[in-house]
Amino acid sequence: MTQPGSAAPPGWYQDHTGYLRWWDGAGWGPYAPPPPAPQESNQALSVLSHLGIVVGGVIVPLVIYLTEGKKNAFVRHHAREALNFQITFMIVYLGTFGLFFGAFFVSVLSSVDGDGFSGFFFPFPLIFLVWFGAVGLSIMGAVRANQRQWWSYPLAIRFVKGDDAG
Repeated sequence: MTQPGSAAPPGWYQDHTGYLRWWDGAGWGPYAPPPPAPQESNQALSVLSHLGIVVGGVIVPLVIYLTEGKKNAFVRHHAREALNFQITFMIVYLGTFGLFFGAFFVSVLSSVDGDGFSGFFFPFPLIFLVWFGAVGLSIMGAVRANQRQWWSYPLAIRFVKGDDAG
């Protein structure tokens, strides 16, 4: 602790309580401002929004986008990207199921007629291909969010638009 009357030059010093105060060379001045609170990036929420495809679908990134997305541009970006991708995925997945069941009914009707059409199984692998592709892209998004990178899905319709950029 620097005592008043000593030859210490003006500057920030600890006072008798241990807090930083300004010493002007003759007397104590104001306390130092408190250090800024650490800027949280909420990487966990950014990662979780991408992994919502496995847990809660569109609901997880939507809730994150509407709550924490108002406060943090990084979280808003990743939640919006995950939301757009998961809506796109849901449309493609439902279309794949429609194709599968359409082929199933055509196959059933053809077998009743004796035609013997066996196109029933052709769209079946597409269901798994679409699912694993979507999970793979979501994992890639989660990894990029964890690395604090601004990333966009290569295959997504932009239903929810935004103006923040990385």
